[in-house]
Amino acid sequence: MTPAAETQAFTLERLLREYPWPAEWLRAGEPLHFFWTYDLPVSRESLWPVLSDTSRVNKSLGLAEMQFEERAGKLYGKSKTAGYRLEWEEIPWDWEYLRTLRTARQYSRGFAHYVIARYTLEALGPEHTRLYVYFGWIPRGVVAAVLLKLGMQRLKPRYGPAVLAIVRERFAAQATDAGRDVASTAAAPTLQPAAAAAGARADAARLAAGRKALLAAGLDAALVDRCLRHVDSAEDDELYRIRVRELAQRWQVSERELLVVFLHGVRAGLFYLTWDVICPHCRGVRTEIKHLGELPKRDACDVCEIDFETQGLDSYEITFHIHDSVRPVQKLYFCSAEPAKKPHIKLQLTLAPGERRNVASNLETGVYRLRLQGEKKYRLLNVAPENSGALLAWRSADASDRFEAAPPPDIELVNEAAEPRTFVIDETGIDQSALRPADLFNLQQFRDLFSAEALSSDIELDVGEQTLLFTDIVGSSRFYVQRGDHGAFAAVRRHFVHVFEQVQKYEGAVVKTIGDAVMAAFARPADAVACAIAIQRIFPPDNETEVRLRISIHQGPCLAVRLDSNIDYFGHTVNLTAKLQAAVEAGQTLVTPRVLEDGRVAELLAREKLPRQALKYKQPWNGEYVLAYRYQVS
Repeated sequence: MTPAAETQAFTLERLLREYPWPAEWLRAGEPLHFFWTYDLPVSRESLWPVLSDTSRVNKSLGLAEMQFEERAGKLYGKSKTAGYRLEWEEIPWDWEYLRTLRTARQYSRGFAHYVIARYTLEALGPEHTRLYVYFGWIPRGVVAAVLLKLGMQRLKPRYGPAVLAIVRERFAAQATDAGRDVASTAAAPTLQPAAAAAGARADAARLAAGRKALLAAGLDAALVDRCLRHVDSAEDDELYRIRVRELAQRWQVSERELLVVFLHGVRAGLFYLTWDVICPHCRGVRTEIKHLGELPKRDACDVCEIDFETQGLDSYEITFHIHDSVRPVQKLYFCSAEPAKKPHIKLQLTLAPGERRNVASNLETGVYRLRLQGEKKYRLLNVAPENSGALLAWRSADASDRFEAAPPPDIELVNEAAEPRTFVIDETGIDQSALRPADLFNLQQFRDLFSAEALSSDIELDVGEQTLLFTDIVGSSRFYVQRGDHGAFAAVRRHFVHVFEQVQKYEGAVVKTIGDAVMAAFARPADAVACAIAIQRIFPPDNETEVRLRISIHQGPCLAVRLDSNIDYFGHTVNLTAKLQAAVEAGQTLVTPRVLEDGRVAELLAREKLPRQALKYKQPWNGEYVLAYRYQVS
């Protein structure tokens, strides 16, 4: 591949006119300009995540490894190139989604005073993109200028092919990863302890010992071996923070089964897990915490210039890390790659005082946040076809809380402040790839393996909507009289065993027992209803001398709190679910309309054809009625 012809509408002169160099930087000297054009047979949507991950691109080009350190909200880097030590301060990136990215550095040591890199994408068709690459350097003297020209000359013919190769590699990996790994697992179901395959990096003896422990726990051998091969052969940048949900999606395996492997791997000394505090703005990791009891109530992000509470639904992400004794993993950087780490941010532009900027955005229908860096507050932007006008006029001093525009809106930004301001537009949804605390709290294996883990007594952690199931033995007083204390205790203990087994079978977790009652939590309403039906059939209501149960199921928001030394759920949802048991009798299960809204619950109950009766339950604390449905399980 060779750069395209020079007769392009987007020229170097136009780029410098639209994106001029800062005047104070030009006082250090005249820039060297390098402007390249490549035609690539891929869409902008495919090209954008590769370009925004400049660390991956630089690595493929064989550029020097970089080390970064954050100090007072600024990112400082260093590397060594051609025997010269380079040190610099990263200037925060600017980018417009699918259109342009810009990064810059201010060097304190090295070949240059400053460098600016800008990547611009132009769609030529559904699967055809023109990529414009600009590098501008202000060198430190004549020798540095010669070295920079030679380096850029060598880089020019390699850059476009490198980017295209990464795009194709990503597509190939997505298409074949699962099938290839499954096939190799079937062909080689065991990991030989002494094997030292090419590229192996982990301690073979520790892997073998860990494998033995995981298989002894009854885990699937193929999945165990797949995880261990990943530990042994994957690159460091894939292993520094292992995101189980993301990995399960890529491997096309059960997220729950993979999570259980990693949890047992922690107990076996292969991994450790951290509770990562996530900034609500940039979604970057601010603090990595190893124990649940150390979760803070507040944290801060110097990069975004905010402090924030850490008890919200998306305040934490659980990630796994390889134990140093198994394989040392370094946090490697080839570039700071901010846009790759912040895919939810669709626009980030810093405007000088008094500057006005017009942007043709690619925002699709949806709701977005508008915010100025350093401010906690944000405004909402509703982009919808029915809105009138396709222009969003956003001024830094605007007091409006809501904006509307038709897709895709043109954006006019105006900085009315006396200092530079960074305008940010990002998506409002939460990161669906993140593993949240509730994903562990609702997993029985976590509660069993990490029973010593507990929240601090002053933490009330929002875990969002949960489906709760309460069981209760009907006529327990008479049952104790009839069976005697010893007989009743033995029967109740057997009852607990059966209930616990069914809760785990249907992927729930026992939160606690209250006397002879059980409280369980489920991530999915259909699992809770299926579990209730299974439990009721184990304890039929027609045997007067045996355990007979009534069950209530409700869904709603919960807080995770510490009760004694356990992780408990608290709130109105818990209270109502428990009280609703009073409205049912032996063999009956009460389900609220909130649970029935789930389509899988409706399908399950339709298949079971259980007799149903509507009822209204009067809440004792306020006298209001709650509609519910009572099912008789035969």
